[in-house]
Formats: sequence, C-alpha cells, structure tokens
Amino acid sequence: MDLRHFYRKIKETADSIVGEFVIVASHETPDGGRAGILTEVTRMQAAKLVVEGRARVATPEEVAQYHKSIEQQVQRLAKESAAAKVQVAIFSDETIAALAARPKGKRTTE
Repeated sequence: MDLRHFYRKIKETADSIVGEFVIVASHETPDGGRAGILTEVTRMQAAKLVVEGRARVATPEEVAQYHKSIEQQVQRLAKESAAAKVQVAIFSDETIAALAARPKGKRTTE
C-alpha cells in the first residue's frame, strides 16, 4: 500500500469525524480483537482504526449506552470509595463502663 495514500485517507477520515474525542466500536480481527467493544479515542486514532478496518464510529445509541455504563461505573466506584472510608470503633463493656464513670466536665489525658 502506498503510504501517501494511506495517510491521506486517514486525514480525510479524521476531517469527516466531528469532535475531538470519539467513541468507536471494534470489529473482530484475526489477531484476537473482539467485535463490539466500545472505546473513547482521539479523532486521529479513530480515523486510523477506521481506515485499517479495525473499528467503526459508534452509532448515537451506542454512544448513549457507553456514557451510561461509564456513569454507572463512576457511581459504583464512588460508593466503594465511601464505604472504604467508614471507620468503626469497637469498645469492650469495661471500656464503656470506665467512660461512663468518668466525671463530666473534666477532661483527662490518659
């Protein structure tokens, strides 16, 4: 393949793509690539993948699905992060009794 033609085709494809970042859907490839995997890439990366036949620009429905799944992952990770920050203190009955027996108003540093 003529490299000038290859890179001209990439540039033409990139010019036809709207936006700086694009969601692409992969095609099945002989080297193990799976079909239908959605990925967000730059416009130039998307153009190269399309010209090479490894991917296509995702449909609006696929883009909505991709953004929804990313949002769900962010919410899940936020919940996991918040749960990891929960602190629990376990006191024995003796410690609770000692704290209750201390006179109020005076603080002691033990």
